[in-house]
Amino acid sequence: SWTSLLLITINTNNAAGFGGAGNVVFDVSATLDVLGNLNLGALPTNTKIADVTFTIASI
Repeated sequence: SWTSLLLITINTNNAAGFGGAGNVVFDVSATLDVLGNLNLGALPTNTKIADVTFTIASI
């Protein structure tokens, strides 16, 4: 499954209010390990594949 190739990292160092109630803005990095997994051949390490926007909500 492609989901096993996805790594999400949340940077909470500059996220005032993270973990509390309300809206918080923070940086998130997503890494998709596709190197060696493409039929057209491997990509160089720093190849940009996509811009991704995440919306995270909790009740």
